[in-house]
Amino acid sequence: MAHTAMYPSKNFFYPIGNTSAVVLTDSLVPEEPANLLLLGCGDPRNILFTVYSQANDTERTLDFTCCDVEPAVLARNVLLLTMITDIELSNEALLKIWNSFFHFFLDEKSHSFLIAQCQTLIEASGSIAAWNGSKYAKFIRMCNANTLLDLRRHWNLYVQAGQLPSARKKRLREMVLSSIGTTRSVKHGVSGNFPCRSAGPYFHQSGEPATKVFRHYWKTGITSLNPQVISAATFVNPTFLYSLTGEGFALHYGTTPISPFHLAPAFLISKKPIPTMPELVDCARSQFSSWVKHFCAFVRDKPGKLTIRLFAGDALFLCRALVHHVGTGKIPANLTVAPWNTAPLILDGGDYGFDGGAPTSFNVIETSNIMDHVGLLNILVAALPLLSPDPSATMFTEALLYTGKDATKNLTTQFCAEVSTISLLLDLAPINYLSNFNTRSNAEEILAARLHSGGFKQYHERITWKRPMTGDQMIASQPNRPSRIPISFEPQSLGRLLFGIYLKMFASDDTMSRLSSVLETMQDSQIVHYVRETFAVFLAIVKRRVSVDWDAAMASFFDRLNNDRSLLMGMSNYQDFCTQLCLAGVYAPELMRTPITKEGRFQEWTHVPLTVSVILVVPREKLRVLSDMDPNKVGTPVLHGNLHGPMTHNIFASLKVGFGEVTPSGTDARPGVIFEPDPSPWTGTSSLIVSFSVPSCALHIEHPNRMSVSFSLRSTPQTSMMFIPKLGMFLKIFAAPLMDHSRVFVIPDEPRGLDDSLDKIFAINDRLENKVSVTTDPQSCRIASLTARVDITDVPTRDILSSGADVSSRQTSPYVMEVRIGQARRSLIYPFPVIGSRSKLRIARKTFYVEVVAPLAEPLEPDGFALNRFPIPLTDKVGAPWNFHSIQLDRLPLLDVSNRSRVDWIGPHLGLAKTDRERALAKRNDRTDTLANVKETIHAILVDASGVQQHKSRVFGLSAEGNIDTIIFIPALRFDLAAHTLVADAYVLPLKKSRLRKVERTLGAIMGEMITVNLWGGEVASWKRLMPTLAERCRTWKHGPNCEFLATKTIPLTLEHENDPLCSCGKGKDISVAFMKEKKWESARPFVTRIAIGPIFGVPYVEDVGVFTGAMTQELEEKPKEPSGRCARCGGPGKPKLLVCSACKSSSYCSAGCQKEDWKKHKLVCKK
Repeated sequence: MAHTAMYPSKNFFYPIGNTSAVVLTDSLVPEEPANLLLLGCGDPRNILFTVYSQANDTERTLDFTCCDVEPAVLARNVLLLTMITDIELSNEALLKIWNSFFHFFLDEKSHSFLIAQCQTLIEASGSIAAWNGSKYAKFIRMCNANTLLDLRRHWNLYVQAGQLPSARKKRLREMVLSSIGTTRSVKHGVSGNFPCRSAGPYFHQSGEPATKVFRHYWKTGITSLNPQVISAATFVNPTFLYSLTGEGFALHYGTTPISPFHLAPAFLISKKPIPTMPELVDCARSQFSSWVKHFCAFVRDKPGKLTIRLFAGDALFLCRALVHHVGTGKIPANLTVAPWNTAPLILDGGDYGFDGGAPTSFNVIETSNIMDHVGLLNILVAALPLLSPDPSATMFTEALLYTGKDATKNLTTQFCAEVSTISLLLDLAPINYLSNFNTRSNAEEILAARLHSGGFKQYHERITWKRPMTGDQMIASQPNRPSRIPISFEPQSLGRLLFGIYLKMFASDDTMSRLSSVLETMQDSQIVHYVRETFAVFLAIVKRRVSVDWDAAMASFFDRLNNDRSLLMGMSNYQDFCTQLCLAGVYAPELMRTPITKEGRFQEWTHVPLTVSVILVVPREKLRVLSDMDPNKVGTPVLHGNLHGPMTHNIFASLKVGFGEVTPSGTDARPGVIFEPDPSPWTGTSSLIVSFSVPSCALHIEHPNRMSVSFSLRSTPQTSMMFIPKLGMFLKIFAAPLMDHSRVFVIPDEPRGLDDSLDKIFAINDRLENKVSVTTDPQSCRIASLTARVDITDVPTRDILSSGADVSSRQTSPYVMEVRIGQARRSLIYPFPVIGSRSKLRIARKTFYVEVVAPLAEPLEPDGFALNRFPIPLTDKVGAPWNFHSIQLDRLPLLDVSNRSRVDWIGPHLGLAKTDRERALAKRNDRTDTLANVKETIHAILVDASGVQQHKSRVFGLSAEGNIDTIIFIPALRFDLAAHTLVADAYVLPLKKSRLRKVERTLGAIMGEMITVNLWGGEVASWKRLMPTLAERCRTWKHGPNCEFLATKTIPLTLEHENDPLCSCGKGKDISVAFMKEKKWESARPFVTRIAIGPIFGVPYVEDVGVFTGAMTQELEEKPKEPSGRCARCGGPGKPKLLVCSACKSSSYCSAGCQKEDWKKHKLVCKK
């Protein structure tokens, strides 16, 4: 598998979500059907909140495919969702549902209610056919029979737990109480802070009441404070007792019933400055009730509009199965459902045949925070082939843990290269990186990370990913728009670039680095997500993305790898790497072409393939060295397979492991095995079966009689100190001679078949008339520029070109350069935003082509997305705002601006929206940055609308050159729950001469209260672009056949001052009660469009946010920061040492070239 194999000594159970719910459809237009893939789905909070957030009259279909490796999570989810739809949702019923899902201990009524629902589900789940014939199959589907079997087993366990003898029940309760007590005493020093992030801007104020809820919950097992209710809760909730760890209480120590909900409303309605503990619980329960009622109504009133598909298994494995299914219609026979689970992965639930209807391409892929557990790149390369090519298609990743010293730079730490480089190679980018802003707030997370950097090792960050070209409005509007553009490389350049990524991906194999940072290594060395298979699958995607002499590029890569002296430990993985390249269909290195001698294990084989599977039977008692130790000390050490000889040692990290028995099958000429899984894997008596792929030639590099196969722990400082005395220097758990036919089996490898699937998924659109080549920086191993070339093929334009006519170029959009040859025009499309103002033109008048060389537009560079920060893809329909999340305004709670104490958080919150650079600009009154000016205008509007400072108004006029051409009415402020920020529920009135007389009564009435906000320079055009985005993000109406956007293929309609940028479709529609109450606004009502104005936040992995606040901004200009341990431009370690900026002493560079490249960004904060 493309992830490290780990011994699951310590596995936590996550039955309840640890972050607040999000709207999974907030990147789609209201009419767009949603096919959603939820990897690591966890509890159903996001499904419930997403359904709740749909408009009442929505026609959208919602099709969720939910994957979780923990079957108990899905078993609980089905219990909850069927409880919701089976009974009338009275207050008493809602209380029993709440208790059954969230409480450790239950009263008799709640317990009986839970058991009865389990029995109902057991009756409906005897087989896939029985389930598909039940009433639940109308909205809950099983992807495979194994999932149904796992869920049914849990429902049976829950019923059986209630039928145990009294003495056994008593022991179970004592076990739960003991586990709770141990967890409280060991872990609850900081874990009481976990629910605070669900309070958003009240993060810090929520500390006391949230901690009280947390501690009370872990003391009593319930949320009620009533002593009678507490004493009546005598039954152990069986849904918390069973998980992958077996019977026990394995809950994560941060679990709390209020974390899945949005706690800010408790602060908005409390009569006290800080809500009490019961008020927080009531807030959560109120939201829970609203969500389940909407869910029940959706299922009842919109039959066929909601489908929830369940898969119990590993997210990476499911992705691989679906990718194969897309390409071939089949699932590889060698895929299993999860690590340590040997059940074959077969999608036999009835929905994945030719007419099954289950989606295999998704316009939303939600990955929760499983990147913390499997690594960011593993998730991206696994899920990317399943992402729909539609402009709205979006992938979301989340992180709670971070590596390195600065939590806010976690993305760049995990990316193994510059963001722009990986984004180009994968054709997938974080939209916040390209846009240089975010509409969702994690401002309080940033502040918490700054304040608690030494202790609270968590940082929540949600990142939105899209295909970069979908953000160019001009490209999206083309009828034959290209979906992907192949990028050409020189083989040497690509080989060098890929090797730089390889070095960073496997930096833990750098012996000198590990020795020089022992303390940091002690903390992070156990966190190893990437194996050589990861890089091979990454290359399989890159291979289909680039146009290059691939064999020459790989030869260049291997020249560097073979001459490298930094990853000395990595050479032990060389054979593993070659094997994975071959299996992925990427490349056959020279090693794989070594002649194979038919001796040893191959003596009788008729044909020896390039790779074979080695299977080692490990006696169960050998695992006692791990199983007998304290799980808290052992943790989850990484496991390896090995081939040993007197002179050689090769490590293989892509393992398949599972308990069972292996018997030989086939013939001596074509051997095989039959595997019988142990039905009780962790409590049974069978051996552990370990298999891994190796090059066939590796089995006779030394004499077969002198070679052995072993199963070992990965060597880290922790494992070495703990296990060398028991296992020896090589940390071998078990070893057997290669020629031991009772313990070692060798069989031909099963083909993986990735080639056909990826070829089909990543087919290149050949309609593009220009080609794009890449130039890399040889010093920093980064992509420096893109060259777009157009060959002139038509005779008239050739004649013009050869005659010496003027040739010029200009940038018309972030991704498009227009070339003019006399009167002829050609549009050159790039796969990434470029800096047109720094482009160079190459003209070949004799050979008839034109090239435009343009540097990549990084976030702080000119041009690129600065040309259109707020795109809306426009095809045959108006798309969703590309980089603004959509919101359903009427579902959001109102902010009471009449009570100053309820909104006093707004000032500091908006202050954290600015980056430290933007603070410095504001301090100098520097108005040259248009995006900073837009943010400043939004800041001014929201501050004055809330009244947290001296002024307070609900009407604002946007003015340029002394003329107001736009009026914004704000009848209400609301709290954007999922984004943890505020939003103005507003209406915009664009003024133009033909409209003035019609609205003159309103204009006369508001002049005394309207606050004028002056716009600066390019900010006028930016607001014209922004207005359609603000309208589309909260749209409930439909665009009509006469829509001006569709007729003109233009959004906005104009960039000119005193002109209307909006179409007429939304004017006078969706007028709120609050607006209607204002009689003086009445004449404007037919001409206003509803908009949602929220803060625009800085992107902390692009530039610093929250390092300096208030008076500390002065230090940004005067006090040098400590230089980091990496190059500020490329992230490299130095060549051989880092250089430091001589002026500010705060930025480090690996070379003078990198310092020069970074100067345009660094000069903004450098005192030179």
